[in-house]
Amino acid sequence: MRHKRPIAVLLVVAASVASSWSAETHDIRTITVVAAVDEEFRNAFGEQLREMLGEVVSRVSELYESELQLRFELDPRIRDWSYEGGAHRVRSALRAAIPLESDSTLVVGFTARDEFSEAGLAAASDPYVVIRRRPSVSANDELTYFLAHEVAHVFYAFHVGTETGADCHLMRVAIEIIGEEPCPGSPSFHPATLTILRATRGMDLSSDVRQLEAETLTLIIETYEAHAARASTNPIEIAFVELAQRHQRAGDINAAREVAEVVVEIA
Repeated sequence: MRHKRPIAVLLVVAASVASSWSAETHDIRTITVVAAVDEEFRNAFGEQLREMLGEVVSRVSELYESELQLRFELDPRIRDWSYEGGAHRVRSALRAAIPLESDSTLVVGFTARDEFSEAGLAAASDPYVVIRRRPSVSANDELTYFLAHEVAHVFYAFHVGTETGADCHLMRVAIEIIGEEPCPGSPSFHPATLTILRATRGMDLSSDVRQLEAETLTLIIETYEAHAARASTNPIEIAFVELAQRHQRAGDINAAREVAEVVVEIA
């Protein structure tokens, strides 16, 4: 499964992708964001909830549209949801509560509970994202940053280490942004992140990792090997783990076992 190619060749391919990709040659893709909020989150924002979520989604859209021709629009109906348990159950609860409406729908659950420490939860090829509000004097900035960050994970982006504290790209390692302002002003995309997102921006959000062509898989894996932060997990591995779990939930143990063998090979 692992496609070996010298890093020097990868860098040439990545540079070619970056230089040849132009927003003018790609149609805008619109992704509908279906927002679901728990009781604690709704109470935290009250009558300002819809306006706040609209602003957050609009700011994320501006960032992605300028670089990737990806536009995000908030569905006008804000859903309610709740969950029991910690981080390992929260996205499953969101998936069970809100069905996916199309191959260009992203379901985002917003919570203000503190059962888990992460500011956001997402996985490659999984259109269900969770964002946790932490006490902050700049809630809109924080929610914008973390939504943009977790959306990138859905499209196979990984954490990229920073060389200096002033570096403010979107996929900084999570530990670097806990306890401080997420990013002053607008975050930027690291070149490695752009390489991945430009290769995956058109993927079907209702499908899984098997939709990716071999060339795209190779690009993701080797870009990860060249640029990932030390604590970052291979997004292809994550996507296959998610697929195995999906088979297991459906009761197809043989299919889950076959996918698990692919995960072992990648790892």
